[in-house]
Amino acid sequence: MRVVAWRWPLALALAGACVPAPARAEGVCPPGMLPYRTGNEQACAPAPPNYYPEPAPPREVWGSRWGAVALDGPRGAIGTAHGAASKRQARREAVEDCRTQGGRDCRVQIDYRNQCVAIAVSDSHVHVRPSELKDDAVEHALRECGERGEAHCRSYYAACSLPVRVR
Repeated sequence: MRVVAWRWPLALALAGACVPAPARAEGVCPPGMLPYRTGNEQACAPAPPNYYPEPAPPREVWGSRWGAVALDGPRGAIGTAHGAASKRQARREAVEDCRTQGGRDCRVQIDYRNQCVAIAVSDSHVHVRPSELKDDAVEHALRECGERGEAHCRSYYAACSLPVRVR
């Protein structure tokens, strides 16, 4: 049997690839230090300034805030709430406020989240309008009152329930 000479180096190379090499530990330096070699020795040195990237700032989280308006039309009672942490809380506070104003059959007319609301009243009606801005809400409520031809339209209430930063 005749062996071709060029196959032996290939066979030895493949056999050598299967022999495990001694393992070297990584991460032998404490945080903020970088490994380096001096001859056969391994040592640690401080990382240069700005070597590690700055951590990302924490993401802002915003919480919604709610408001509501409750009315008892026959008695002329108007109850409001703003800045509540939940829809249920805003509705409950508006109904309670309406009852403290003399209402008995107070019903929520509107609830709103992360925006503003305005109430315009005339001699015979109440107009409630939400908007992104308080001034716009007032303008819309007064315009609706005026477009219906009602007498003595005036702004009664305006407030915003805007989101708050949680973290």
